Amino acid sequence: MNLDKRERLIMTESLTCSAQNNYCLIDLCKFVCSLFVVGIHCNVFVNNAVMNDFITQGLFRLAIPLFYTISGFLFSAKVHRNGVAALIKQERKLVIVYMIWSAVYFVESVCKSLFLRETIGLELFKKYAWNMVFRASKYHLWYLLALIYALPLFYFLITKVKIRFQIAAIGLLWLIQCFAFSYHFFAPEFGGAVFTLSQTIDAIWNTFFCAIPLLLVGNLINHFSSNGNQHKKLFFLIVSFLLIIEKMMIVIVLKSPANAHFLLFMPLFAFFLVLVLAQSTIEIKYSIYLRKASLLMYCVHPLIIDFLLVNNISYGMLCFLIVSSALIILTLSFFCVKEKIKCF
Repeated sequence: MNLDKRERLIMTESLTCSAQNNYCLIDLCKFVCSLFVVGIHCNVFVNNAVMNDFITQGLFRLAIPLFYTISGFLFSAKVHRNGVAALIKQERKLVIVYMIWSAVYFVESVCKSLFLRETIGLELFKKYAWNMVFRASKYHLWYLLALIYALPLFYFLITKVKIRFQIAAIGLLWLIQCFAFSYHFFAPEFGGAVFTLSQTIDAIWNTFFCAIPLLLVGNLINHFSSNGNQHKKLFFLIVSFLLIIEKMMIVIVLKSPANAHFLLFMPLFAFFLVLVLAQSTIEIKYSIYLRKASLLMYCVHPLIIDFLLVNNISYGMLCFLIVSSALIILTLSFFCVKEKIKCF
C-alpha cells in the first residue's frame, strides 16, 4: 500500500514538473497555440470576413512565431547546460518525429489517390520526396522541417556569435523578409524574384527568415532572464530595436500580400510574452500533459480534417469543434492512461 502511494507521488511530481524549471505557463501557451493552428487549418470563420481577418488570420497566426520563440528559449538553456549533446539529442528527436509523420501522410496520400482512382506512379514518389526535403511532406509539417534545418545554425550563432551581432541578425533577416513580401509595392522585379524563390524552396526560406530570427529572440529571452538586472541597458536596446523593426514592418507589410500580415508585431510580442511566461512561478497540475499533447495535436490534426472533408463536413466552426474535441479526447486518453509519464 505504501509503495502504491509512493508511485502515485512520483507520478504527480512528474506531471507537475516540480523537479525541474517550472515552465507550466509555457506548456499551456503551446497547448493553446496548437488549437490556434487547428483553427487556421479548419478555417473556422470561413463565412465571416471580419472574424476571419482578426482571429483566424490575426490572433491564430501568433502560434508558429511563439512556437519558434519558445523553442529558442528552451533549446538555448539546454545548450548552456549540455553543449553539443543538446543539439544532437534535439535534432535526432525532431528528425524521428518528422520522418514518422511524413510516412503517415505519405500513406494517406496514396490511400487518397486510390480512393479517387488516380494513377500512382513514380512521379508521385518523386514529388513527395522533393516536398519532404525542400518544402514539407504535409502543409503543417513545414514548421518541423525548418526547425530541423535551423537548429545547427542556431547552435553556432548562440555559441560563437556575440549577443549584439545576434540582434543585428534578427533585424537584417526580418527586413529582408518584409522587403520580399512587398514586391508589388517597392522594387517589384527584385522583390518578385525573391518571393518566387520563397514559394519554390519553402523549407530554406522558412529556415532563414522565420525560424532563425525567432529562435534568436528566444535566446535573447534566455540571456536576459539569466542575467537579471545586470543587463538593463541591453534589455532596453533590444526593446528599442524591435520597436523600430515593428514600425518598419507595419509600413511595409500593410502594402504586401495577405499572408504577410503573419509578421505583424512579431518579434516584439513574442519577446515580451515568452519572457513573462518564462519568469512565472505558477504551477499547473498536469502541465506535462499539455506539453506532450501540443505536439501530438499539431501533428495529427490534418488527418482528422481530411477525414471530415471526405465525409462532406466542410471547413468552418463545426469542423473546428469536432477536430479540437477529438484531439483533446485523443491526447487525454493517450497520455493520462499511462502509468509512467516523465518530463522531458
